[in-house]
Amino acid sequence: MIQPDSGGADASAASLEVDGVVVDFQGLRAIEDVSLTLRPGEILGLIGPNGAGKTTLINVLTGFQAVTQGSVRLGGVDIAGWKPHERSRRGLVRTFQSVLPFAGLTALENVEAGGVAIGLVRGEARAEAVRILSEMGLAHAANRKAGTLPFGEERRVGIARAIAMRPRFLLMDEPAAGLNDAECRDLQTIVRGICVSLSCGVLFIEHRMSMVFELCHRIQVLQLGRTLALGPTDAIRADPKVRKAYLGEDEVSPC
Repeated sequence: MIQPDSGGADASAASLEVDGVVVDFQGLRAIEDVSLTLRPGEILGLIGPNGAGKTTLINVLTGFQAVTQGSVRLGGVDIAGWKPHERSRRGLVRTFQSVLPFAGLTALENVEAGGVAIGLVRGEARAEAVRILSEMGLAHAANRKAGTLPFGEERRVGIARAIAMRPRFLLMDEPAAGLNDAECRDLQTIVRGICVSLSCGVLFIEHRMSMVFELCHRIQVLQLGRTLALGPTDAIRADPKVRKAYLGEDEVSPC
């Protein structure tokens, strides 16, 4: 596995950083003093039980949730005042767990929309969409309505649309939900390719632990809104706190 750059002031300046973030919902503390660093070319797994704060943290990163305290920096710049569309145009792109492509548009039109969203002219966005669909093995589906595609292909069109937005950092919220084992393996190949070809950092939220441990460079574990553990995959797999709180006693089996 290719390892991302892991140190130095230049790496920090190019990173996505969360520092001491707290989020309160009407007296309920959803996130308690969480910090996170995602570097270009790195796949960081974010795991934890339901209610641990994973999706809330992604909402913070993408501007859908204000913080009670703490900061979020993109390339060393505090982005607290940036709207969601401003963040996506600057390369902070998200895929949603339950939001699929526009069913009434073709696969090509869906991916083209991603390019248009970041300011590409229509012709350039279409050419980029054609290229991305081809590279993802979806050229045959370019002119089919997204809503008529098999579920796995429909999910991949959503990822292709995100790629068309030229992400510096891609936040993936349970991208393997509903996929079979073969589609899961294809998704791993796609995510690795995104990191290499775009030098893109990926924050990967997924409940399929075998996939997380095989794909990610590091893993951050949340529990009740706090960071329980952070480190390389082998260290997290062996951490007794993580095993007791989340993984259980059985070994993680391959996907």
